[in-house]
Amino acid sequence: TAGAGAGGASAAGASSMVPSLGSIGSMALPAAGIAAGAYTGFQQAKGVYDAFKGEDLDWQQQAALALPTFGASFLYNPVKDLFDSGKGKDQLARDEYRSQLQESKFIDDKYNWTTADGKAYDMGLDGSKANYNVDFAKEGMGDVVGGVNPLSALMLADGTDKQRSDLTGQLANAAVSSGDTTANIMKQYADAGFADRQSAYDAVLNLPDIDDATRNAYLASIDKTFGVKNPNAGR
Repeated sequence: TAGAGAGGASAAGASSMVPSLGSIGSMALPAAGIAAGAYTGFQQAKGVYDAFKGEDLDWQQQAALALPTFGASFLYNPVKDLFDSGKGKDQLARDEYRSQLQESKFIDDKYNWTTADGKAYDMGLDGSKANYNVDFAKEGMGDVVGGVNPLSALMLADGTDKQRSDLTGQLANAAVSSGDTTANIMKQYADAGFADRQSAYDAVLNLPDIDDATRNAYLASIDKTFGVKNPNAGR
């Protein structure tokens, strides 16, 4: 009996030295909280440091800074990119439609459109090298602008007047950049999905929010581009 008592006392003593599952949990939770807090603090400090250096924040840094900045950390990268770009609203608008032209495969990933004779024309130039301004002093440039005007309206039907005007300038300059101008204009129509006069005609007839005079002018331009003699002058 004495032996059993001693063994029991010994086992009890050993048992008291081993923490229970409950005590392990109670110790682990604060430890995990401390680790999580330290990690969050690290990400916050690193995020602030990177922001001061002008670098983008990764999603972990944005999340860590979300609470102290009331969520503004998630807006840091796009706002920073806007100011870093140094671009005005018109240039940003041109970037917007260039992205659309890339998605439709009208231009490639380097913003180049290919002329009828196989030359690359950079439609990504902007700022001091912008190619959306047209030199009407060049002979025949007015006719070229007239020829691509309907195409700009079709390609950017949901765009602004300024976007369509800038695209018209770029298409016109691209058309006269190399080889035969009319062939280039016809290729521009084809690359935009209008392989013949009728498909372009139908699209113009379905354009919303343009007056009859503008619509008829577009149709007449398409006739001229595709070499169709229309006694109704586009009507």
